[in-house]
Amino acid sequence: MISTYQDKYSPTSLTLFMRSPFASWMNRFALECPGKAPEKDPEDGLLNVLQNRGLGHEKVQEALFQSQGLSVQKIEAANRELKKQATLQAMKNGVDVIVQAYLEKGEFFGYADFLVKVPGQSELGDYHYEVWDTKLSNKTKPEFIIQLCCYSDMLSAMQGRLPDSVVVVLGSGEQNRFNLIDYVYYYCALKENFLIFQYG
Repeated sequence: MISTYQDKYSPTSLTLFMRSPFASWMNRFALECPGKAPEKDPEDGLLNVLQNRGLGHEKVQEALFQSQGLSVQKIEAANRELKKQATLQAMKNGVDVIVQAYLEKGEFFGYADFLVKVPGQSELGDYHYEVWDTKLSNKTKPEFIIQLCCYSDMLSAMQGRLPDSVVVVLGSGEQNRFNLIDYVYYYCALKENFLIFQYG
C-alpha cells in the first residue's frame, strides 16, 4: 500500500536518508504518528545564529553577482505554484542570476540559492542554468553535492537538460565547481532507494 503522508520531499530529506535511514524513518514516524513520536529537542539558539549567518552569506554572494553587472531576480510569490511560474518566466527571460528559484520534479521540490545562466543549448535557447549553493562550511561535504544533484535534476525538468556542473560557495567565499556526471549516477541510485523506503 502506498503511503501519502507527505506530498513532496526536499533535497534535505534525501541527504538525511543518506546519512541515517533511521533518522529518516523517525521523521516519517513523527509525521504519521505525531502523538507517539518522541518530543522534539528544545530550540537551539546556536542553530538560529547559524541560520542567520547562512542568510548573510547568501546575501553577500547575491551582492557579488550584482557588483559584476549581472541581472539578478529574487523569486517572491504567495505559494508554490506562483513561485514555479515566476521562476520559469525568469528563466525564459534569460535573467543572469535567479535567487531562491523554486524547482520541482516528481516527488521532490526545493528552493535553490542561485540559478546562474551559462552558455549551452537547452529548451530556453542557447543558454541554460546551473545551480549554485552557499554553505558556511570551510570544505565541501558529500551531502552538499547530493543536494545540488537533486536541485539539478529538478532544474532539468524546467530547461530540458541537466547542467554540466554545480558550484558550492564556501564560507570563505571560495567557489568549488563539480562536474555533475561524476555524481549523478550515485544520486539516482540513492533517490531510488529513498523512494522505495518511503513508498515500499
